[in-house]
This record gives sequence, C-alpha cells and structure tokens, in this order.
Amino acid sequence: MDDKLLFELDGKMPSLKKAVPIAAQHLVAMIVGCVTPAIIISATAGLDESMSIVLIQSSLVLAAVSTLLQLFGVTKFCGSRLPIIIGVSFAYLSSMKGICESFGLAYVFGAQLIGGIVAIIFGIFSKKIVRFFPPLITGTVVFTIGLPFIRRP
Repeated sequence: MDDKLLFELDGKMPSLKKAVPIAAQHLVAMIVGCVTPAIIISATAGLDESMSIVLIQSSLVLAAVSTLLQLFGVTKFCGSRLPIIIGVSFAYLSSMKGICESFGLAYVFGAQLIGGIVAIIFGIFSKKIVRFFPPLITGTVVFTIGLPFIRRP
C-alpha cells in the first residue's frame, strides 16, 4: 500500500507496524501538552503534591471528554465530528500565572469559566466576525502571547 494514502481523506493505515509508533507519538504529544500547563500552574499556586496530581488528572480527563465531544458531537452545534485532539492551551499560561500570583487559583478557574462562555459566543458568530481579524492582527496577537516567555539576561 502506498504511504501517501495515509494522508488522504479516506486513507487507511497500511499496517499495525506503522500505526503503533504514530499512535504513541500522538499520545505522548497530547499528554505532555496537557500535563505541562497544569504542572506550571500548580507550582505557581503553591499546591502540595496531592492537589497537583488532582489538577493534572483533571486536565487529562477534561481533555479526553472534550476530544470525545469534538469527535462524536452532541447536537448539530457541538463537535466538528473530526478526529481533533482538544487539550490545554499554552496561549493563556502567562495570563493564568499572573491571575494565580495576584488573586489565587480559584480566580484562575473563574476566569477560565468566563473565557469559555465568551469563546462559545464568539464561536457562534465566528463567520460574521472573521473579516475583522486579518493575518496581520492574528500574527500580532500570537507574537504578544509568546512575548512574556522570552528570557531576559
């Protein structure tokens, strides 16, 4: 079987020998992406080991539930029905650290709840507002998100 079939819409994995390493790579990438922000926030909040484990497990469980909702959908408005992994975003890590240092972990969770509601509202109207976000604007936002992570001498 041709390897290029792997990347087509209806492509099938040629063999289990190729499927296992690719699946393991995806699994490790997802786990590292979900666990790292939880570790950073738990260290910032000064959580003990048991509460850090709870935060890490919560991020993994919610990523799994979100992925399943995205894959299978619940209504016609929920889920793309595509194999997309939903995980924890590093984009908000600097904001979460700042909120946690200033106000505490409970405020981080509250901010995430409000942010999720706002994201749902923007998602509903995304086709109408996409014209307000050209590549120059989105590129600047991505740059600004990464700016706090630059090390200073």
